[in-house]
Amino acid sequence: MKWSVKNGDVKGYVADDIMDYVDWTWAHIDDMDEVAHQTGIRLALENGTKTYKEIIGQDWKEQLAQTAYEHQWMTSHGLTHPADLMVSGGQTQASKTAVETVVEERTEEPA
Repeated sequence: MKWSVKNGDVKGYVADDIMDYVDWTWAHIDDMDEVAHQTGIRLALENGTKTYKEIIGQDWKEQLAQTAYEHQWMTSHGLTHPADLMVSGGQTQASKTAVETVVEERTEEPA
């Protein structure tokens, strides 16, 4: 702060004892275990304690429809969608009811 005042970066009157009244600390962000976080989300959806609306937001239907569209597009172009990858490195087969049904309901590509 004193350096900024001395160099003219701070305009106006600044008391000589300003450092007695200001303090700067970095915001503390807890470390997050991303795997544990995602596992918690999956389990909450599976056991019904959370809904897609609570996790994704008000536009959850549009977001899931977009995901289904992207999945269908990648599959039709010979690409592997990340949702089809298993931890072991293998690939799953997409469920027709989970992906194609939503895509079939769509009439146009999302923005």
